This record gives sequence, structure tokens and C-alpha cells, in this order.
Amino acid sequence: IRSFDHGDSSFGLFAADLHRSGLGPVLASQEVRDAAALGAEIQHRFSEGRYELRGWALGSRLAGDRQAIARVAEAPSHYFQRPDGQGLPQAPNGTSLAGLAAETRLSRVAGSLLWNLTARAVSPGFDVNELGFQRNSDWLLLAGDWTWQSFRPGHRIRAWSVGSSNLGLGWTWTGEPRARVLDGWISADTSNYW
Repeated sequence: IRSFDHGDSSFGLFAADLHRSGLGPVLASQEVRDAAALGAEIQHRFSEGRYELRGWALGSRLAGDRQAIARVAEAPSHYFQRPDGQGLPQAPNGTSLAGLAAETRLSRVAGSLLWNLTARAVSPGFDVNELGFQRNSDWLLLAGDWTWQSFRPGHRIRAWSVGSSNLGLGWTWTGEPRARVLDGWISADTSNYW
């Protein structure tokens, strides 16, 4: 990661690679031979540091025996074979699987009213489980959160806040509804920190 613009901006690159050699026929049919991921992230604060724009993109590629790639494609994080997955590409019957994931977020990070607006896309073939952890793929998501906070030192209620940590809509890559989330909360701290 490289910072510039007096620390208000940063840019970073990510690369990871895994290669398994000497796999016999049994292991080659179960384990992916090659896994690679390449990505970038950028962040910029503006308006005297009150707002932040952040984005990242990551690509992944798996290669190996047909059976090993099919095992990944049919795993719970993908389910290419599911009957309701209309419009999805056919379950891979080749020797590779590739995909993309990206997110952009606009946030207000200073002041009494804080908020985030996030858009994320994860294609059906994106998979980094050989290199780290990934719960699922095949996502399109619009999400947000907000908080209004007030600090009142010396009063009986020294701080209070209200907001929502989950506002969002999600779909599959082909537009099927996947999630609707809405919540709200309120919080108060007394002068003795109750």
C-alpha cells in the first residue's frame, strides 16, 4: 500500500499464487492444481477529511483436473448445478474457473451524521478459497448504514446515538432477489458510563 496526498489517499496492489506439484491421479481429481488472485484497492478522503471514497477489485483463476474444477463449481459457495440458477453459465466442465469481485463505497467519516453507501459485485466463478476464505459468490449488493451521534460531557446522558447498521438489497448475478435487510438501534451512555 502506498499513501500520497498527505495521507488522504492510498493505493495498493494484491497478488497471491498457489501451485501444487506432484499430485497423483486421486489427489489431482480432488484438489485444484493452480490458484491465483490479483487485485487493487484505492482510497481517497476529501472535503477536509469528512468524506471517503474507497474501491477495490479482485480477479481469481483456478486451474486443474476437470473433476477438481467441477468439485469447486458444485460446492455450496457456488452451486452452479442448482435448478433455480437460470441464466448462470453451465457448470464448468473444463480445466479452469475464473471470476471477478469488486466493491465501491462512499462514506461520511466525520461529524455527527456518519453514513456509508456500498455497491458490491461477485461473479459466479470468483473463488479464492484456496488462498484464503470466501463464503459465497454470485452476488450483487447495494447496502448502507447510518449513525447520528451526540456527545454531551457533564450531562446525565453523556452520549447518545441512533442509526441502522444494515440497510440493503441483494440479488444473484442473474437478478434473482437474494436478500433484503433493514434494522435500527438506539444507544445512550450515562455520566457514570452505564
